[in-house]
Amino acid sequence: MKRTIVVICLVSLAFLIATAFLVTSFVVVNRNWQTTRYNITPQKATAYTTAFRSQQEAQGRKRGEYVEAFYIPGTELQDLGSELKTVSKGNMANIGMRIYMGINDRQQQTLVVVATDSLGKNITFYKDEVQQLHPGIFSYTQPCPPQCDPNPFPETSVSKK
Repeated sequence: MKRTIVVICLVSLAFLIATAFLVTSFVVVNRNWQTTRYNITPQKATAYTTAFRSQQEAQGRKRGEYVEAFYIPGTELQDLGSELKTVSKGNMANIGMRIYMGINDRQQQTLVVVATDSLGKNITFYKDEVQQLHPGIFSYTQPCPPQCDPNPFPETSVSKK
């Protein structure tokens, strides 16, 4: 039961982060900054992750003994976005993605990310515009620790373009 709660928390956090990068059609202006309906504030992100760490520590785990986050390279997000765009034929409302917890070949926790079709079925392979077959499952994530930001949610952090 406790492991299930941990998995749900990690998957939910990863889904929110990945969705923020992939979904761009719901942009609104709030406090002079742009957000999607899936973004959360740095304060809320801090509250969510603090609650997760507190839960882990209440179970006797020390910080550094459990995975707090996953680093997902931009190329993985780009590849997944390309797959979603191809499979959806431009209608992103008909598809989604599922994120599974896994253990990789190096015995590290990882996320296994797969697109889903309009019926909620996993898309393990898909064909691009020229009918070339591609695998539809991704796992290039790196656990934190060690891939951590020491100050993950500063209120003043702005992306440098």
